[in-house]
Amino acid sequence: MELDVKRSKFLTFAAPAFNRQEADDFIRALRKQHPHANHVCWAYIAGAPNTTIRSMSDGGEPSGTAGMPMLKVLEYSGYGDIVVAIVRYFGGTKLGTGGLQRAYSDAVSRVLTVLPMKLKVARTTLLLIYDYTHDGSISR
Repeated sequence: MELDVKRSKFLTFAAPAFNRQEADDFIRALRKQHPHANHVCWAYIAGAPNTTIRSMSDGGEPSGTAGMPMLKVLEYSGYGDIVVAIVRYFGGTKLGTGGLQRAYSDAVSRVLTVLPMKLKVARTTLLLIYDYTHDGSISR
């Protein structure tokens, strides 16, 4: 998804990330695809929405203007197992810290609106071994 802000292009990409390695591989591949980009900023939650496996990067933008706003949008979205990266091509006009925060937040919000959401339910398989004489009480 593409967002233009004062001639800067923000290209937003999202993918599933069930662990750190998948997120890192996705980001590395984007950097290879866009070697002339001024910035590649990213955020991910690798696991359930409440997991502690999350990270972000400002990708050369001023500290706190890209990665943290992106991660905040992901945290409040309810999504998990996701990596979002934004490739920025600078358009010549500085946006300021507030403008950058808005642009990166808006870009992530827009891409999330077109992503399908699937509910995942954690399940555990149990093996219960018991004597046949207890079958009635266990079945109840």
